[in-house]
Amino acid sequence: MIDETRIERALREGPPFPTPYDRRPLLVESESGPRSVSLLAVVVFTVLLVVAVSGAALVGSRVIDPPTPPLPPADAASPNEFARWTWTRTGDMLEPRGLNTTTVLQNGLVLVAGGRRVEGDLASAELYDPATGSWTATGSMDHARVGHTATVLPDGTVLVAGGVDCGADEPPVCTGDDSAELYHPGTGTWTATGSMRHVRGNHSAILLPDGLVLVVGGEGDTIGSRRDFPVSAELYNPSTGEWTATGDRSIAGAGQATLLGNGRVLFTGCCGPNFAELYDPGSGTWTVTESPRASDGSATLLLDGTVLLVGGERVGRAERYDPVTGTWTSAGEMSTDRSSHTATLLQGGEVIVAGGAYGSADSFYLDSTELYDPRSGSWASAAPLNDVRKFHTAVLLPDGRVLVTGGTQGLAEVVRGDAWVWTASAEVFGPVNGD
Repeated sequence: MIDETRIERALREGPPFPTPYDRRPLLVESESGPRSVSLLAVVVFTVLLVVAVSGAALVGSRVIDPPTPPLPPADAASPNEFARWTWTRTGDMLEPRGLNTTTVLQNGLVLVAGGRRVEGDLASAELYDPATGSWTATGSMDHARVGHTATVLPDGTVLVAGGVDCGADEPPVCTGDDSAELYHPGTGTWTATGSMRHVRGNHSAILLPDGLVLVVGGEGDTIGSRRDFPVSAELYNPSTGEWTATGDRSIAGAGQATLLGNGRVLFTGCCGPNFAELYDPGSGTWTVTESPRASDGSATLLLDGTVLLVGGERVGRAERYDPVTGTWTSAGEMSTDRSSHTATLLQGGEVIVAGGAYGSADSFYLDSTELYDPRSGSWASAAPLNDVRKFHTAVLLPDGRVLVTGGTQGLAEVVRGDAWVWTASAEVFGPVNGD
């Protein structure tokens, strides 16, 4: 039987009322050693770089170099420094919401758009200023959206595409959307652009190296009892505002896409049989690659070019995908099973996993967070959130801190409208007292 997707779980789950708990003591494993790069490391890195460039492979009609693992920024926090990091409340959003998109703009502000609240789905948007910790309203979208995507284009505008509108009725009646619109940070306004070729929500959107946007996966014409998982994929051209078809996937199912360092796109399935496929922008085709053990987790591209897949429906284990070998290997297990969490890559290469839920129907909400260190392949507890959260969002700010916004904190009995308790609260993960 196909599992429910993230949106459907948010809209259709029922009691029992979740119990906030799970505040664990702070325990972060330390890593000793100098921060500077040794001469031997520089020599080894240079040799590997020469080998990588000489081994560039032809993909389609163009040459794509294998990814070169970037070095962490010089001022990035080392693993033992996270013992001094904690979650601090920042300004509340102007209205409660969850299942929205959160996007860091080129000017450093953070755009939050759409999402869900008690009264129904939202078309409104607002901006967060990391310097002041405050929110201000900006222009609203033409369409209320949940399960949409938001992609920063090379010129700084933001492409929002698709999603669903589930209204305020309970149980909700959801209508898919093929429309797309552009946000202009300079004016704070939205303009319509070309509509997608296929109605879809809960999909993925990836900005490709050539400036086109790949949209793939999600659910199609009906969100609900009759499930349509399109195998089609399409490309948005910012220069023309038009969408064109590209190759179809070979396996039907929802999932998420991750841009790899070699320019290809990894699509990992969810809500059904586990599977993985690779998209080649040069040829516009998909090929099957090894499947992970779990599905419906979060996928994060690490600095070494591998992909960390973690959590999912009643799953705490993690796996790493190696694009060079096309295989998955174990990446340990979190201390808590969780889904509907966030996973954010930090400047030093670690990944902070925050919140989510576990248990029957994901009814137990979490405020705990865990830190993954790719160098040691180990997990450690980090400071807890101030609030339990599920269906929230998280982004890395330009200064290296992490902003978490919104989400749901439980269920409430209502006669009409959404039964979820959505929150406007936000918090930031960073050094204590700005150290």
